[in-house]
Order: sequence, then C-alpha cells, then structure tokens
Amino acid sequence: MTGEGYPKRFSANNSKSEFIARGLKECGCSVSIIDGAFGAYDIREEMSGISENGIDYCIFPRTNRLKSFFVNLPKLWKTLKNKKRKGEVNHIIIGMEMVPFIYVYFAMAWLQGYSRSCLFHEWHAGLSQGFVSKIRGCLLDYTFGYFVNAIFPIGHFLREKCNRFHKPNMLIPILADFDVKYQRQKIASHFTYCCAGEYLLRNTLVLDSFRELHKQEKYRDVQLVLVIQGNDRVLKKTQELVQSYADNENIIVKNKVPRQELDEIFASSIGLLIPLDPNSLQDKARFSQKIAEYVATRRPIITSAVGEIPFYFKDRESAILAKYDVAGYCEAMRFLVDNRSRADEIGENGFSVGQSSFDYREYGKKIKAIIEKINE
Repeated sequence: MTGEGYPKRFSANNSKSEFIARGLKECGCSVSIIDGAFGAYDIREEMSGISENGIDYCIFPRTNRLKSFFVNLPKLWKTLKNKKRKGEVNHIIIGMEMVPFIYVYFAMAWLQGYSRSCLFHEWHAGLSQGFVSKIRGCLLDYTFGYFVNAIFPIGHFLREKCNRFHKPNMLIPILADFDVKYQRQKIASHFTYCCAGEYLLRNTLVLDSFRELHKQEKYRDVQLVLVIQGNDRVLKKTQELVQSYADNENIIVKNKVPRQELDEIFASSIGLLIPLDPNSLQDKARFSQKIAEYVATRRPIITSAVGEIPFYFKDRESAILAKYDVAGYCEAMRFLVDNRSRADEIGENGFSVGQSSFDYREYGKKIKAIIEKINE
C-alpha cells in the first residue's frame, strides 16, 4: 500500500491505510505501507521499520518535491522488488496521485508483476482550480481505472463515477476499530471540532455557531475544543482568528495531540462537530475519516445530511443532522447540552452504526477476497 510518511505523519489517508493494512494482516496477508516517490514532509532520510500496530513501513525523504520524486523513484522500485514474493499473490493498493506521476506507479507495478487497485477518495475533476489543474484532474478521474484491476471508491457518488471502467469495485468507507474499549469518561462541558487549520481559516461556521450559543447566559460555561492540523504558520493564524472572537477564553486550541489524549477529548465531549456543506462538491464526494473515529468513542456527532451521511445516519437517532448555517449548528449544540441522556443515546446508536458499517476487520476480509479473485 502507498502511504504519506506513515507512521511518522498523522493524516486521514494514513489512518485509513493503516486500518486496511491491519484488516489484511489479520486475514493472514503480509502487508507493507510504502511512501510514494515524492516522499514525506519533514523526513530527511529513508526510514523503515514496524509501527506500533505491527505494520511494516518504508518512508522516503522529501526536499524539493519534483527533485525528490526522481531521487526516490529508484528506491521505490527496489523496495517493491524486495517485497515481492515468488509464487504468491503480489498486489499493490495505490493512493491517488496527480497526472502524470500516477501513471509511473502503474507502470512500475505492472513491470514488476503486481496486480493493482486504487483507493478512490476524491472527484478531482470537480475540485481542481485553474485551467491546468482542471485538465489534470479530468485526466486522472477519467483514465486511472483503465490501468488497475480493481477500484475501491469511498462512497456512492464516486462509485457511480468509476462504473465507466467496468472493473471490479467495492465501497470502502471510513474505517475504525470498534473493539477498542475507551475508558469511560465523565462528560465535560465542551464540544470538539477536529479539522485542518487551513479549512477553519476559510470557513468559520463552527466558531460563529459557538459564538451564537454563548449569547445565552445558561451556555456560558460550555467550551469549544479545536484540534487543529497544520504547521506553525497555520496554527498562529488560527489562534489569531480565535482571539478575534468574544468569549475566546472558552475556545481551546490544540495541535499535535497524542492519540490517547485525542481519544480522551473525543470521549468526554458533549458532541463532536463535522460540518458539511450541501453546496460543496468536495463534501458530496468525500467521506471524512474523522467521522469513524468520532462515532467509535460513543459520543454524538453534529453534521449535515450531505454526501454519504444519509446512507448511514438518521437525524436525532444516530446523529444530529443540522441545517448548514449558524442557526442550525447553534440549535444542534443547544439540543445536546439540554438533553444529556438523549445525547448519550444518540452516541450509542452512532457507535452501533459504525460497528456494523465501518469496522476495519470486515473490510479486510472483503478486500482480500477481491484481490484473490482478480488474481485467479
């Protein structure tokens, strides 16, 4: 499988790749997560080893993006050659990379005798900005399927898009481990929103909704925990944005939070926020990995009925599906504060949805079956 600096860098793609790898490994497969040739940010030398969850990995360094690609390409070739096992099924699951570089990966895998599949998480043709990016996005979305043996779209929208290739495909939604026994937390007086800092700087819906909530005296003790992903520059801008809000002492900004602490923050939250815009093609096509991690902690999520959400969640039963505006998200937070027992019930129902639909173990079995079938 291809990764992005796994396990040294935290990202949604790495989280999902790890769950897929764990699922396959528990089915008896030998699995490695290997960087693409561009390498990983903040990595200055090639690294390999075994992660805490027992997954073999290999990371390549990155300096200049394009230069690193050509420097690391021979290393990637050698790594794939060394990982190949004679007389066994050899398969590579490739994450999306922009044209023309993804064609290089397809060619390398084919030349070395690997069967190939792709994780399809994004509709690039609809998201690309600028003429050149738009052309590259269209080339990727409308051609990649001809070079692989199977496709794994993340949702129904993308599954329809990949039907044109007439290749075996299977939905692999967001994934999590639902056998983890989170220590039962005392529910604190906070909501949690985990997101990329760049996104928060562009979209202040959560901050605006929280400010509206705080206008009423009875909610003045409620806090908002922002878990921000991003570099120091983004973190600084995020903190400046927060400081511009009244009652900002009730907004807590965190960055680079250890996994155990993050789980504790989630599990002690009144509710977990994941706003989705019905007018955004990005939100319609994507399915945030964070949702699986949220529901695994048995706390209720606040989101909107966009994209994949209605296929799995019901309003006020297994999630709070709010109207996508300040009034809608403010009302959703008020509801959970005022109805704590109901919030617990919704959180438990959300967990049940995740357990039946997003458990990585079940998808490990299904992915293995497809890989074996295309190699018959």
